[in-house]
Amino acid sequence: MKNVYSFPWLIGTLISFIPLILLLPSCNNSNPNPDQSNSAGYSYPHADDWEVEHMAFLTSPTASINADTNRCSVCHSVMKKKSKAMTTTCAVKCHSPSDGTDPKPLPKPISNECSSCHAKYFDPEQMGNLHYPSGVGLCRICHTPQPSHLDGTDKKGVTTETNAESCYRCHDRQDTMPKVHPALSLYDDSCILCHNPHGGNKRYFINAGSTAELCTQCHDIKLNNKSIHGVIVTDKECVNCHTPHSGAFDKLLHVEPTSLCLSCHDKEIPTSDGSRVIPNIKQKVTEMPFTHSAITYGTCNDCHSPHSSEHNRLLVAEYSIENYNKHQKDTYALCFMCHDDRMLKKGISTTETNFRNDVAKGVSPSGDPKIDSFNLHWYHVVDASGDQNKSRGRACRICHDPHGSSQMFNINPFWKIKQSPVQIVFSHHEDDLGGECTKTCHSTRIYRRMK
Repeated sequence: MKNVYSFPWLIGTLISFIPLILLLPSCNNSNPNPDQSNSAGYSYPHADDWEVEHMAFLTSPTASINADTNRCSVCHSVMKKKSKAMTTTCAVKCHSPSDGTDPKPLPKPISNECSSCHAKYFDPEQMGNLHYPSGVGLCRICHTPQPSHLDGTDKKGVTTETNAESCYRCHDRQDTMPKVHPALSLYDDSCILCHNPHGGNKRYFINAGSTAELCTQCHDIKLNNKSIHGVIVTDKECVNCHTPHSGAFDKLLHVEPTSLCLSCHDKEIPTSDGSRVIPNIKQKVTEMPFTHSAITYGTCNDCHSPHSSEHNRLLVAEYSIENYNKHQKDTYALCFMCHDDRMLKKGISTTETNFRNDVAKGVSPSGDPKIDSFNLHWYHVVDASGDQNKSRGRACRICHDPHGSSQMFNINPFWKIKQSPVQIVFSHHEDDLGGECTKTCHSTRIYRRMK
């Protein structure tokens, strides 16, 4: 059989394609070099990594995004990584078509009709990071000056588009999710409430020294309380937990509250002052067989303030973190937001707490046994386990883990006293009428209820 792919045939085929290849646009010189200036003195806005963060503005409503993208992508890797929330392409107002001889085919120079009076908006030393339209002189995207304004006779002779719709000509819409930030939905000039449209020293051109400072201009959140959630003053600050524009969850959270908390508290976290290590909370509430019902049926916010608190450890009410306390009314106010505070009274019946020891004391006139109930919660917390020094009252946290535990009633499997481990072994009786506790510091103690 004759070989149809013979060498002479291949050479002839390649030669026939040479005219077509010569007609294709040259890509050799069309990739811009940000270190050079073109003959017109135009400003090139992109950084050295322009292929990654290619920034361009589509301001013509008649332009076709797909058509422009396809035209530019013949030679350029257009939007290889969409790192900006933009609805734009290379498009018509920033880049003009080029035959490849001009490395920076930009139609707008930095110096324009506005720069003589408004020089600071074009000066990175004063503005820091420049918003691209302002920085390269595309002022008329948002401003429409009258001749009287340009000749200096009427300072107010200019109209400015401050509504969000003018921003959406270039930026992706930010109000499309079910929950919309009121700052974005209630005001026509919503975007510039938070962002400087010309530029600024802070990321995203925010109108404050930090994201937290910006948010607290409207939101009543104290940044100087006794305890501050570190996440609101580090990294992205408020945006670590909240989306600033719109989202799917209440409070504009990135995910539902407990999942959000556990996305960080899934490991041990040293506190900023080095005083302690916050345990792995996710492990306690998802892997332990017994979990505090406040978490099972509620959220972390039931006990903790997500931002700051006048109490220890972001708690929403007083809760002593000391091992020993002289009990007072509010020593454990947090616990008694849910629990019945009668459990700490000396004289009780059979309803205030199940942690009691019942002893029969004769028979009542009706024939029912008289029960003398000894309140073991009162004994530990208020009576300091019989110690004459009542400031030695045992804290709730010595016996109970507030998140989750391997033992029933969230009993701690161990405790530390001056860094020495104290083992706590609790056994619940099968008849559900009592239990027994063994600690390193005392022998097995048994309690029984009569009903």
